[in-house]
Amino acid sequence: MIRAFLNVGYRKGQTIPRVGMGGEVEQWPTYCPKVFILIGDVYDTLRDRSIVIEMRRASPARRFQYDSAKTEGEEIAELSKEISNENMEKIAEQYASLTLAFLTDREEEIWRPLFAVCAVLAPERIRELQRAAIDMSTEKTASSFSHYENKNSEQEAEEIEYSHRLIFHMHDAIGKHRQMFTQDMLTSLLEIDIAPWRKYRGDGLTPRLLAQLAERFGVRARVLRIGKRVGRGYTRKSIDNGIDKHASKM
Repeated sequence: MIRAFLNVGYRKGQTIPRVGMGGEVEQWPTYCPKVFILIGDVYDTLRDRSIVIEMRRASPARRFQYDSAKTEGEEIAELSKEISNENMEKIAEQYASLTLAFLTDREEEIWRPLFAVCAVLAPERIRELQRAAIDMSTEKTASSFSHYENKNSEQEAEEIEYSHRLIFHMHDAIGKHRQMFTQDMLTSLLEIDIAPWRKYRGDGLTPRLLAQLAERFGVRARVLRIGKRVGRGYTRKSIDNGIDKHASKM
């Protein structure tokens, strides 16, 4: 039922049948804006009827807080409502008269409301929207990604994020020491109260996981001699180089 609702809901005037409380069949209107988010790709029928926005993991501009986001979202919604009410007639006129010949028929259907709004509220950005529309529409001709492929990408991005955090925590752990054995490094990392290493991957950070994460930024264990002890560990110089490498990627 949800797929049927989404499949026809991109076109004005479309309905789907629903059985009412009294057993009678009712026709429910389906035309309205919809947003759905998922890992992987949608069915081809939904993909063809949607504006597809591919999202990638990135460092947020600021830390997400629900209460702040909710307040800001409500303010934006109220402002949008006021602006749309004030300009509804002009937007409707634009919607009725627009022709987007550079898009296919179906793409024109799904993009026309955005162009109508843009033509009234930000006409100076029409060309920018045209470029975005043609690029995003054409991008749908690429092969779709499976959930499995996207899951691997998510895991890769997550591991990189933890690698970022690890090298800075390693820098804190080694402090003023020139070098530190792996086991001593692990002990120090696990003692950092606000670090995730005690439960990383469920059982906590191990020498092998430590090496895997640190190596992403060129921080590798080597044989060290500290006093009479000999063993593998990390140097402050390699950790500092890793931080520099991290900075160059930002």
